[in-house]
Amino acid sequence: MSYEEWDYLINTRNTRSGIRYAKATLNDVYGIILLPDDWDVSYYTLNGTNEADADYDANIITVSQWNGLEKHGAVFLPAAGFLVNGNYVHNWHVYGYEDEVYGCYWTSSADDYNPVAAWGFGFSNCEGDGLFIDDLRREQANPVRLVRSNVSFNINAASNDTLYGVVGGSRVYFEDTRATVTAVAHEGYDFLHWTEDEEVVSDENAYSFTVNGNRNLVAVFTHAGAAPIGAINGMFTLSDGQRAYFSQGNLQYIGTAGNGDENNTGAYWKLADQQWDILCDNGQGDSLLVMDRDLFGWGTSGYDHGALNYQPWKAALSTGHHADNYDAYGCDMCNLFDESGMADWGFNAIANGGNTENCGWHTPTREEWNYVLFLRSTVSEIRFAKAQVNEVNGLILLPDNWSRSYYALNQTNKTVSEYNSNIITLEQWSVLEQHGAVFLPAAGNRFGVQVLDINDSGKYWSSTACNVITAYGLSFEGGSYQTSANGYHRRGTGESVRLARPIHTYAISAVPVSSDEGGAMGTGIYFEGATCTVTAIPNEDYIFVNWTENSEVVSTDPVYSFTVTGDRELVAHFSGSGVEETEAMLRVWPNPVRAHGELRLELPAGEKVLVEIYNPLGVKVMSKETADGRVVLNPSVAPGTYIMKVVSAMGSGYHCKLIVE
Repeated sequence: MSYEEWDYLINTRNTRSGIRYAKATLNDVYGIILLPDDWDVSYYTLNGTNEADADYDANIITVSQWNGLEKHGAVFLPAAGFLVNGNYVHNWHVYGYEDEVYGCYWTSSADDYNPVAAWGFGFSNCEGDGLFIDDLRREQANPVRLVRSNVSFNINAASNDTLYGVVGGSRVYFEDTRATVTAVAHEGYDFLHWTEDEEVVSDENAYSFTVNGNRNLVAVFTHAGAAPIGAINGMFTLSDGQRAYFSQGNLQYIGTAGNGDENNTGAYWKLADQQWDILCDNGQGDSLLVMDRDLFGWGTSGYDHGALNYQPWKAALSTGHHADNYDAYGCDMCNLFDESGMADWGFNAIANGGNTENCGWHTPTREEWNYVLFLRSTVSEIRFAKAQVNEVNGLILLPDNWSRSYYALNQTNKTVSEYNSNIITLEQWSVLEQHGAVFLPAAGNRFGVQVLDINDSGKYWSSTACNVITAYGLSFEGGSYQTSANGYHRRGTGESVRLARPIHTYAISAVPVSSDEGGAMGTGIYFEGATCTVTAIPNEDYIFVNWTENSEVVSTDPVYSFTVTGDRELVAHFSGSGVEETEAMLRVWPNPVRAHGELRLELPAGEKVLVEIYNPLGVKVMSKETADGRVVLNPSVAPGTYIMKVVSAMGSGYHCKLIVE
C-alpha cells in the first residue's frame, strides 16, 4: 500500500465500531491487529484499542480465539523485525525477551526528499515510538503485506415509467459480489421484464447477478387492464404533467340506427371496432340523416350548443361555404370545450366508450397534438411513424413507455416519409397494439356529398379555434407532405375525430423530519386510485416513531400504504426528533450483517417475537418467528438496505434499519 493508504487505514478511516487497531500477542507472537470497517464490538472485546503506545500484552489471544476474530475479517501483522546488512535480524521477537520489538512494513511510496530512503509503516513496544509512518533506509529488508483492491461498479436500476412501477437496488457494488435489483408494479400494472440496451435480460421481479461491470437496467411495466372502456392500453403525455389514453378507434356516428326525424332519434355514437376501420365513401357524402359517418364538420357534436350546423351529418359543400355556421357556442373564436363543453364530440355518451355523457373523453387541443408528436419525452425517443396496417395507410403514435424491442419501425419521427416505410400485418399489429400503439388511418375528408383522398390523406380535428373561418387540425400524407398539427382547416370540412381521455395524477412527498435521523422513500407521481407505499428508514442509533401529515399522526408503521386520492406531504419522524417515543430500544447485532448470516436479538427470557424484513420499496421479503433471538437470513434478503420490524406477542413493535452485505 502507499504512504497515504497506510495513513488512512491506521489514522483516518471511519469504522462502525470506531476501532481501527489494537496491539496484541497472538499464539506467543507480538503484533498489531487491524479491524475491518464493519467490525462489531460483540465479536470480541479488545483492550487498548486505537492506542499507539499500548503494550503487546494488552491482548493475549489464543489460536482458538483468533479463529473467531479472523472469521469476522480481522488482520494480524506480526512484529517480524527487519533485516540489516543482509545477515542480521534486528529486534525479532522471541516470547520472553522484553527488549524493543518492532514491526516494520514497506509502503509503495518513495521519500521524495531522501534518495536513500522510502516510506514504511511501523509499530513497537517503545513509548513514543509505538506507531509510526516514517522513512526507512532502502537497503533495510522489511516484510511486505499486500492488499487487493476491490474494484467497484455502478448498478443503476430505473423504471420505464414511475407511474407504472418503482424499482430498487441502485448503488455501487464491488466486483464479483451479487447484486439484486427489484421491480414492484403499482396497482393495475404488471411487471414485464428487465432490459439493458433495449435487450431483455430477465423476467424476474428480483433480478440477481454477479457484478463485473457498470450496468443500466430498466424495469418495463405495462397496463394490466387499467385503461378505461374504449381506450387503447397505452399512456401518452399530452402536456407537461397531463397524461391520457387514446380511444380504440376513430369516432363514428351510427345514423342508420335513427328513425329519420329532425334529430334522427335512435342514432348513437361509437368508436370504431378496430383502429384501422374507416367508413370510406359508404354513402356518408349524402345529406341523409340515416347514414353512418366518421368525417365531421368542426363542432358537429349533435348538441345544440349555439352553432347553426351542430348536427353530425352537416358538412359544407365547399371549403369556404358558410364557415360561421360551425362556430362553437355561436362564437367565432371559442374552442370546442369552452363554456359547457357540449361542442366537443367527447361530451357525448359513446356506446363502447363508457356510454356516459361527459365522462372524460375530449378532442385533443392543438397544443396537445403538437406535444404528442413533437415535444414529449419517451423511453425509446420514438413518438410516431407512418405505416400501412392491414393495407390501410396511416400514422402510428407510440406511447411514452414504448421500447424498441417490441417492434423495429423505420423512418421514425420523420414528418416527411412514405406509408410503405412500414408494412405491418395484422399479426404484427397485434404486438404493437398490445404495447399501447395507436393507429390513425388516412380516412380522407368530406366536402358536402363528396369524400376525397381516402387512404391518402389523414385529417384530424383539434378542439382549438384558429380564426373566424378555420380551426386547427392534425394532417398527414405520404411522400413529401409534412405531418403537422398547425394546419388551418376550414370548419365546414368533414374530418376525422380521435378522442383522448386524460388521467389524473397526484404528487406524493415522503421526507424525513431530519436527514441526520433517517431517510424516506416513496416520493413520486401516482395515478388516482393507485396504492402508494412510503418507507421510513432510520439511521443508526435512531428508531422510527410515526408518519405525520399537517402535524397529525397518520401511521406508526414505517411501511405505510394507502390509496392515492390527492396530493400528500408526509413526514417521517424518528426518536430524538422531538416526538414522544412509543417503543423501547432493542439491541440487534451484527448490523451490518452478511448475506445468509445470523442476526441476534436481545430478548427477555422466553419471549417470542415476529421478525419481518422489508425492502425500501415496502415489499416484505422475509418473515420469521423466534423465541431464542436467533434469525438466519434467507436467500431472498440480498445485499442492500432494509427495514426490520420486530413485533412482540403483545403487539408492541420495534423498527430499525438493517444493512445486509
